[in-house]
Amino acid sequence: MARKKKRRNRKHQAIPLGKLSPEALLEKGNLLLEQEKFQDALLYFKEMLKREESLEALAGLEKAYFGRIDGLAAKSMVKEALAMLETLESRCADADTTSVKLALFLQSGKYAEAARLYDSCHTRLTPEQRGRLEGLFGALMLAGEEIAPNDLSDESPVVRHYAAARKAVELLCAKQYDGLNDALQRIPLRSPYRDLRILLTGMMHLQLDQEKGREFLQRIAEGSPYYYTAAATLNASDGPRTTLSKLAGMTTAQRRWFREQSGIPASSFKVFEDLAASDMSAPRLLRIVRHHRKCFTKEQRTWLLRNILPFAGIHAANFLESTREFSMQEKARILALAAEKDGAPSYAVDFWDDY
Repeated sequence: MARKKKRRNRKHQAIPLGKLSPEALLEKGNLLLEQEKFQDALLYFKEMLKREESLEALAGLEKAYFGRIDGLAAKSMVKEALAMLETLESRCADADTTSVKLALFLQSGKYAEAARLYDSCHTRLTPEQRGRLEGLFGALMLAGEEIAPNDLSDESPVVRHYAAARKAVELLCAKQYDGLNDALQRIPLRSPYRDLRILLTGMMHLQLDQEKGREFLQRIAEGSPYYYTAAATLNASDGPRTTLSKLAGMTTAQRRWFREQSGIPASSFKVFEDLAASDMSAPRLLRIVRHHRKCFTKEQRTWLLRNILPFAGIHAANFLESTREFSMQEKARILALAAEKDGAPSYAVDFWDDY
């Protein structure tokens, strides 16, 4: 017996947009806006505007476009969001899109375009937002990355203090510290180059008073465009124990950045991670050297083993029994030292005799 096809309940069948009245289209579009279903809302407002001019439908269309653009940007689909922004500008000529466009330019790394747009919308930003953006534009301008002084107005503090900031950088690179101190005083603390002034001051003091220099560098917050330069400078001035202690508390992303800044190959970086996680006992160090033997030259490995094995106790005896890296005489010497460290003088005497 043939199976009867189930009839779809007509109550749940979608009514074609063309059969809805203008009032129904407007009502449904506004409902979809409230539900944040912006893509669907666009269809209803577009259909409404095909029928007749309506300020309410046009306002709804604008809101739906902005909502859809925000959704795309949140998914990092910036190219698609910029394309939809162009459509919005063509459909809603009076829509104010500058702030959204600025955010999209920044998100997509189009810093020159963002700088050119900045003057037309900076008054709508909070003082904190203006400070962060001007600091970023200043750092990019100094680095010669995309932004030039003519991308901003002559009245912009980024442009007004650019020459003084650039002069200070040049003096630091030339190690002309006497002139650098005077140059730094010409950079106002409330300018977009405030963190640059702190950075250069810290780097200058590192040459004479390391603690004072580190104190300045640690003032630069993580959101600053100069933060990673300050962090890299601090890492370079750290001793081995401090470096490993910091490494132990880093996230995966921070470790990747640290490795790249330090120029350490990925194949060798696991040694440092294992050291950071170790208790620095001789047996643990011995295990690390054995496990990562390809990370050391033959001379480096031999030097490390000679300095670790005398403190490794029974682990030294087990290792020396199976290795050919040392002569019998050298093995006797290492075992004698290990026995002395373990408080076994009779064994030490025997090994010294063999030596």
